[in-house]
Amino acid sequence: MKLNKQIAKTSYGEIEYSLMGQGEPKVILVNGAGGPLEGWIRIMPELAKTKTVFAYNRLGVGKSSNPTSKQDGITIVETLREALKRAGLQPPYLLVGHSLGGLYVQLYAKIYPSEVEAVVFAEASHPKDVKQNSSHGKEIRGLNKIFDMVDSWFPSKQLRETKFVSDTVEMIHQNGPFPNIPVYVLIGYKKNLFMPKDLFQKRVENQKELLKLSEISYLIKAEGSSHFPQVRQPELLVKTIETCADQIRQGESHSS
Repeated sequence: MKLNKQIAKTSYGEIEYSLMGQGEPKVILVNGAGGPLEGWIRIMPELAKTKTVFAYNRLGVGKSSNPTSKQDGITIVETLREALKRAGLQPPYLLVGHSLGGLYVQLYAKIYPSEVEAVVFAEASHPKDVKQNSSHGKEIRGLNKIFDMVDSWFPSKQLRETKFVSDTVEMIHQNGPFPNIPVYVLIGYKKNLFMPKDLFQKRVENQKELLKLSEISYLIKAEGSSHFPQVRQPELLVKTIETCADQIRQGESHSS
């Protein structure tokens, strides 16, 4: 399947995106480091049967413009927010964050809580993954090496988002609190062959801590996936997002 792509002009540059479906809620898919929007191709058509689904390429990826400023968390959140408005999508949103995208959706929800109905973390990064004390230096260097491998081809090396992950983590700590909205944490329990066992276990524990962001949180175990459940177990991620969307609708009916 080929995705229909469009361009949204923002004050940060042009953003390439794909928009499918027309229903509610509006599902916003946020990639990991350097990931193209095609990474979501196995879940978008199914979700779009009943929902509006938006996926995009951050600056420096695909046909989006190369960045002209440092790509820290707030810059990425503001760029996404502008792109959504340009695409005609008004809040609130159901945000889905994969890998490093998990930091950005967490920050978005903290800065603009009224614009976020729920968050699905899919094998998402936790601030602790990139900011640990010196006793975990080896683990963090290992994770940073993985980030660097993922987007080593990034065109503007000094501006790429992985250079500013520590800044993004500080922004997460400085903003908030996180709203008491539905949070689903989907974790891949199949260890990646290239990831040291201790780092893998640490990442699983860190992801479980994301459940503490809200009183309305749920853990989903993707037993057949490592770091890319949207590829390995797309049906499970679709089901998770569908369940989250149903919960949003039930909440609206109860409050009306």
